[in-house]
Parts: sequence; C-alpha cells; structure tokens
Amino acid sequence: MSTGTSNPEGRKTVREGQIAVNKPTTRLESKRTGTSITPLVTKEDVRDATEGRAYLEERLLLCPQGEPVTVASLVTCLHQVSNIKGVNRQVANAIRAVAFLAEEMEEVVLNETIRDAVITHVNELTLDMKSLVTDAKEKFDSHVQQQLSAETRSTPTVTPSRPHHIPQTFAEALVNPPPHANPTLAAREGIRARQFMLEGIDRSSKVGAMNAIQLKSELNRVLERLGLKGKGIRSALPQKRRGILIEAEDNSTAAWLKVGDNGAAFCNAIGPEVVFKAHTHSLIAFNVALTVDPDNERHREEICEANHLDGDAIFAMRWVKPIARRSPGQKTAHLALSFADADTANRAIANGLIICNRRTRVEKIRKEPIRCLKCHGWNHFAFECISATDTCGNCAEKHRTSLCHQPQHKRCVSCDVAGHASWSRECPIFLKKVDECNRRNPENALQFIPSTEPWTWTARPEEQRPQPQPDSSQLVMSRGLKNPRGFSEGYEG
Repeated sequence: MSTGTSNPEGRKTVREGQIAVNKPTTRLESKRTGTSITPLVTKEDVRDATEGRAYLEERLLLCPQGEPVTVASLVTCLHQVSNIKGVNRQVANAIRAVAFLAEEMEEVVLNETIRDAVITHVNELTLDMKSLVTDAKEKFDSHVQQQLSAETRSTPTVTPSRPHHIPQTFAEALVNPPPHANPTLAAREGIRARQFMLEGIDRSSKVGAMNAIQLKSELNRVLERLGLKGKGIRSALPQKRRGILIEAEDNSTAAWLKVGDNGAAFCNAIGPEVVFKAHTHSLIAFNVALTVDPDNERHREEICEANHLDGDAIFAMRWVKPIARRSPGQKTAHLALSFADADTANRAIANGLIICNRRTRVEKIRKEPIRCLKCHGWNHFAFECISATDTCGNCAEKHRTSLCHQPQHKRCVSCDVAGHASWSRECPIFLKKVDECNRRNPENALQFIPSTEPWTWTARPEEQRPQPQPDSSQLVMSRGLKNPRGFSEGYEG
C-alpha cells in the first residue's frame, strides 16, 4: 500500500513520460530540445519520383500515361488535385496558385530561350555577311589592281606635255576627252562647248549691220568693258534669223559667259532685246500618250515633278509627227524634248521618263539628212529651194503635200518608186543618206551626250560591230528591213 501511495511525484513522472512517448514532437519543442521532426512513413506514402508518377497515373491525375513529364502536364495535374473532393478551399487555392506560378514561369523561360536563340542566329548571320563583304571587296580590289597593272604594262610610257587633272566642268571634259573618244568627235564637242547663240539682234542696229570681223572686235570690246580678264571671242558669225553664233577663245571665257549675271550684262551691252542661249540637248520619248499637251506649261512641270527633275530641266516639248498625219485611232506618238543640262539628259536616256504614269524609253535625237519639204530633194531647206513648183510628198504630183487628194496612193520623189511616200523612213535613198550622215557626224554613234563622265563617250554596241553595207536593190527587195542605224524606230511616230 505504502508503495503505491508514498511517491506521488514518481507517478507524475511516469505519467509525463507516458505522455512524452505518445505525444508527437512539436516544432516549438524541437527548437527547445534540439531534435528534428521525422515524418512518419507508411507503406501507402510516396517515397520517390517513380512512385509519385505511378500514384498520379493510377488516380488519373497525370495523363496520358507513359509520356514525358513537362511543366504543362504538372500544371494540369495540380489543377486536377485542387478539384479532388474533400480538399478544403484554402488548400485548393494554394495548389492553384502554385499551378499558375509554374505556368507563368514556363512562359518566361520559353520567351527568354527564344530570344537568346534569335539573337545568337542574328549575330552569326551578321558576322557571316561582314566576312562575305570583306572577301568580295578584297577580291574586287585585287582584280582591279591586276587589270590596272596589265593596262599599265601594255600602254607605252608617254611624257605628258601638261599636268594631268580631272575635268571639273562640262567644257573641260569636252576639251580633254577620255582616251577612247573619237578624235573628230572630241574636236567638234570641244567647239560646241564654247559656242553660244545671241538671239534678238536688231538688223537696223549698229551690231546687226556688222560683218563677222567687225562683230568679233565689237564683242571683245564689250567683254573688256565688263571686266573679263584673259582671252575673249574667237569668232562671231551672223545668222539668218536675227542671231549671232559666237565661239569663246578658251574654257575660262565660256565659263564666265555661263554665269547668269555675266551673260545678262553681256546681252544688255549689245542690245535691249538680245537673249543669251547655250546649246540644248534634244531627246525623243517613244510612244507617249496623246493626252499630253506639249504647249501646256502644267504638263511639262508634271513630267519634271514625276521624274524628280528641276522645274526648268525640260524647257520645250513638241510632237515629232504632225497631228494631221496621225492614223485613225492612234493612242500614242513620239515626243521630242529639249534639255538644258547634259547630265540630266543622260539620266533620262539611261532610266527613261515617267509620262502619264508610264515609263517610256528615251533616246538622243541623232542628226539626219536634210530634206526639202517643197521639192523633197536633199541637203537644203524649203526656204532655200530654187524649184518653181511644189511637189507632193505623198503622190509625187505637182501640188503641196497638204493639198493632196489621194494620200493613199504613195510614190516617192527621191527613188521614183510607188509603194512608199517621200517621207518614208524605209526609203532606200533615205537609208543611204542616213549612212552618209552618220559618217559625217560620228556623234550619232554615241548613245549618250558627251559629258564629264567617260562612259558617255562610248559608242552604241551595234555601232562597234562592223556591218555590211547593203545596196539599194537589196533594201527595196527586203520590205521588212528596218533602218540598220536605228532610225526605223519611227521619229515619225
């Protein structure tokens, strides 16, 4: 008896010990005693990833079975777990929050991966392009050096008579043309670069009554009074239509006269109505819509604007063929344009012109044989013709062409052959005259107008090849043969 009641504190100790054995260790007690919490593991608990996968697949929380586990499949699994019956709302919301965060993390990682991959590929492509451009430049430079070395070895050494310099002006380029230029053409273009026309000369004035020698002296005195230093006028030739064709002595005088104020002062010193004009460059645009009005200033400005040209780049336009000779239902015709600047004209030849929203082909107008419109002979104009009567260009009868009553009956005055009119560009006599004109005017062989660029002095490809010269009988027999020199394109369009 005494044993069971004499030690109450011992009994308390036993009870506390029993409580300590049966009661699980709390987080506070583990901190106080320094012991760790060891979870209780049973046979039904998941112990590794394999068992976890089997557990989820067995309960159809991870589908489809056997497929590789991805972040997307785990997010779907978490959403299904949050919907299991018996899971309270707090736990379900926590599981859904983890699922949403995992899904957002996957998108961020995917975007960063794609961005890094794109940047890497772009950098590699940039390096490859730089390397390709560098290699191409080195090869091109090497090829150019080889060609220059070969040209240097093949060209004999010549002691220059004057220092070589790059042409700076149009006149200098024509005075000092490239080596491959035709010498005859170079000499003519050099003279043209120094020529100017004075128009509006009053025949009753002192200057209008002078001859060539007197004009030269008078014009040189005018230039001296205006302050021109150096050489002056080489020649001054009176023209039939109230004009004077002057040629400057050198390039410096020509450059001085081209300055607007200098040219205006020079004209005012000669006469009140005298106008100073430089050479113009005539081009032809093929198959232009007939809606264009050459006399309409607005149409001319629109053509300049559409082709990004200065407003005064084209200062004159006209139809090549008279309107009265157009065919019924004709929609297009050839348009002649006058340019003041050689470089602008060459750009139009190279690129064409946009007219009425349509790009048209443009060529330089080449010199052609002169044909009289009165007798339809050659090498003189109608106002110089000595024939007493007019001859029709259509039927070759003795009346004016505009008064012809049978224009459908064609007969040529030059070759006296029926079948084509005197103005036909397929006439064998005309083609023969064209060949003669081309030989007298080597500039016809050039595609462009000679300027400061060496490539503008290159002849047309067809002109560089030797061509057989057909006789007149062959041209008559071949009705389909067009002008071998390129005139068959129809300046008559």
